[in-house]
Amino acid sequence: GFRKVWFLDAQWSDCPVEVETEVKKLWKEYRLGNDNYILKFNVQDLIEDYPVILQYVKEKEPDIKDDELIIIHWWW
Repeated sequence: GFRKVWFLDAQWSDCPVEVETEVKKLWKEYRLGNDNYILKFNVQDLIEDYPVILQYVKEKEPDIKDDELIIIHWWW
């Protein structure tokens, strides 16, 4: 079925450098490479470890709820 998700394109977009830097950290911590360029998170999952990403998401979409799904895209 269909459901609403949010998509954060951290590369080749107007995403701030600080956010992309934290996304790179996320990729390193999850030991992802070029073959894995999408991660799914609930907003709640970003709160403790990825505050820069969370702040950016909340600034862009202030009404986003903690249980909503965000797909983060980064490819290097």
